[in-house]
Amino acid sequence: MAIANFLNQVKASGGKLFLQFGGQGSPFLKELSKLYESEPSLKEFFDISFKAIAEEIPRLDTNIIYGGYDFESWIKNPDSAPDENYLCSAPVSIVGIFIAQIGNYLAFTNKGFPVSELISNSIGVTGHSQGVISSALIALGKDGADFHSAYAKFLK
Repeated sequence: MAIANFLNQVKASGGKLFLQFGGQGSPFLKELSKLYESEPSLKEFFDISFKAIAEEIPRLDTNIIYGGYDFESWIKNPDSAPDENYLCSAPVSIVGIFIAQIGNYLAFTNKGFPVSELISNSIGVTGHSQGVISSALIALGKDGADFHSAYAKFLK
């Protein structure tokens, strides 16, 4: 994979990157649907996401998760999703935002920012609120199958 010009410039200047993941606020379902449709390189990521969530559904408390947890259907057909109030509830939005952030991170690494280069040229990673989960996963510096395995564990 070719390394993005921006990353080459950072390396050449001796600069370092700092990765940051935000918290609530973005419409994660719209973002996930867009990623699902426009980033074929994320097929394995979405398959892992859907499988991990499906494995957890039997353990969910239906008093809290009263509107279901069918992220796969919601992402593939956003009109089938519950109302925005439900999607913004913490038990749902934490998962949705995490998937959106990691999906965007993987799309980023696929566009000239390989994990090994990105991590070695960064001085840190942080997250605010719900972004803490994503930053903890990225801080592991894993790639490929090791990353996907860690991601599935974090998602559960």
